[in-house]
Amino acid sequence: MGVQEVAETERASAKVLFAFGAGSVAIGTKNIIFGSWLMLYYNQVLGLKPYLAGVALALALVVDAISDPLVGAWSDRIRTRLGRRHPFMYASLLPFGASIYMILQPVPDPSQSGLFLRLLFFAIAVRLSMTFYEVPRSALGPELTKD
Repeated sequence: MGVQEVAETERASAKVLFAFGAGSVAIGTKNIIFGSWLMLYYNQVLGLKPYLAGVALALALVVDAISDPLVGAWSDRIRTRLGRRHPFMYASLLPFGASIYMILQPVPDPSQSGLFLRLLFFAIAVRLSMTFYEVPRSALGPELTKD
């Protein structure tokens, strides 16, 4: 086998690279919602005081900062018939979709504490489900090809 043939067998196919890249859609969706719409929606539309929305989102980030390295270490060590990374990614799909849907649903006659707890719970749910998707997905990238 020549050098060119070895290099071609070590590269990921275009299909694999496209599938890996398409996974960024979920990350972009979460980033757009959390980066621009969520604070305005909870403050301007639902009426949550801005400092309460900020505290809820900050607490969700703290949970995210703790969960990311734990999930990363777990996905490094686990061995399944689907591989190390894929079970985490598959398990995160439904919780991510459901929590994104629920965080954006209007609440009839909400109280400040009810809105705060709702935002806190679903922000943590979105971030945890994204952790179970994005951390293993990021670690999977370098494992797809040897070049």
